[in-house]
Amino acid sequence: MEEVLLKSGLLPSQSRARVREFVISLKRRDTIGSYPVAVETAQVLRDVLSHHKWENTRKAIDTVKLVGRILMDARPVELGIGNVVRRVLYFLRESYFHMRTIELSTTDAPADPSGALEASSVVTAPALTNLLGAQDDEEDYSLAYDIKTSVLEEINEFLEELKAIYSNVRLQALDHIHASEVIMTYGASVTVEAFLSEVARKGRNFQVIVAEGAPTLRGRHMAACLAKAGIDTTLISDSAVFAMMGRVNKVIIGTHGVLANGGLVAPAGIHTMAQAAKFHSVPVVVCAGLYKLAPLYPRHQDSFNELSSPSELLNFEEVDRILQSNGEACADVQNPCFDYVPPELVSLFVTHLGAHNPSYIYRLLAEYYYPEDHCISGASSLF
Repeated sequence: MEEVLLKSGLLPSQSRARVREFVISLKRRDTIGSYPVAVETAQVLRDVLSHHKWENTRKAIDTVKLVGRILMDARPVELGIGNVVRRVLYFLRESYFHMRTIELSTTDAPADPSGALEASSVVTAPALTNLLGAQDDEEDYSLAYDIKTSVLEEINEFLEELKAIYSNVRLQALDHIHASEVIMTYGASVTVEAFLSEVARKGRNFQVIVAEGAPTLRGRHMAACLAKAGIDTTLISDSAVFAMMGRVNKVIIGTHGVLANGGLVAPAGIHTMAQAAKFHSVPVVVCAGLYKLAPLYPRHQDSFNELSSPSELLNFEEVDRILQSNGEACADVQNPCFDYVPPELVSLFVTHLGAHNPSYIYRLLAEYYYPEDHCISGASSLF
């Protein structure tokens, strides 16, 4: 399937090698993590569109969807790939409608000798248009508008926005963490680390309890980084989360993805922490950039998940010992990478554009993506 798509005439020959290289990197897991994958996806799409022959916007949209399907099939669990593809499609559609609106206003509007009437004044706000259902189902995007430069500029601005996410999120930290509070977090998250370190840098004293996040034990690295930043940090095992939750004022976590209903696709173990927080009436705050926002809905607890190697839980020497003693396999070891956390367990999202309740996710979806791009044929339709 991948080779058929790469040989398609829609894909510029100059970009095939770049797309194939990124596909191999995704399959080998050389590029992992929401942020690196999102940045690389945006750069690949920028490269594809920069070499694209702009006959019309429809062909550009088809090309972006084609590349999106290739990348999503290479690593379906990386929701950031589909999100970036949808964002680039949003730029294409918005640029097209902007030019279309200018053309119609120039044709239909009465003469304005003073020049006071600007074309930009008649452009409808995209988010409001999407919310009210004014969609482009009948638009074929066949008109040949010169929007290549504006779209590439939008992608460059999007890449700059991605680079500034950590700094923009951590600037809000003082509004959510107060003196003498006890914060609990899980595993390691660059966003959460920046968020907590900013408070310590401002001289506010507080405590952090870090669950180690077995089997990867990335929480140990997180605890070391926080301690180096001058934060009073305590490392605990995952089994002690419920016992320690009674002392905690807030739970602050990162996430792999945010779904359309406000739920999370988060590292395995966070669902248990969120349930413990609800039992003790402790608010759960999620730090995430909006590039993690996916217009997808979960079907069950194992939606958007994958199994990692069981050797992280049970090494091969122990398996051999069990087989030698029993003569047959007596254990089925599963090592899921993610948990689905329902929206009722989440109190607040802190993004680079501000803080939002889970119930506000629908509005963010309307502002960030076009409804026509919510379902991109390919891997996303399998979930």
